[in-house]
Amino acid sequence: MITQIAVATTVGLLEWAYLALLKLLPPKVCGLPVTSPRVQLNDGRYVAYKESGVSKEKAKNKIIIIHGLDSSKDLMLSISQDLMQDLEVYVLQYDRVGYGESDPHPKSEAFDGS
Repeated sequence: MITQIAVATTVGLLEWAYLALLKLLPPKVCGLPVTSPRVQLNDGRYVAYKESGVSKEKAKNKIIIIHGLDSSKDLMLSISQDLMQDLEVYVLQYDRVGYGESDPHPKSEAFDGS
């Protein structure tokens, strides 16, 4: 009886230590280092983004591009940098949740507004 209690207590302590260690480790993005700038959401997750064109303070036109299901923020735009400078365009592209260097959400991207 004492042996069973000792084993159960040891297993419980090991499980508690394992779960505590998981909370301390930083998230990995498919084992690759994160190279893009990221913004932290109010629930602790990160969303990676990429900016191009003129600075957002100088821009007359601001465009946000959301990629499709088989892409990421690194999709190639067919707009030259010179044209973006002439038109004073600022472009923001971000990785949707669970794509690229953004953290996943357990339910859906629709919950990110809350």
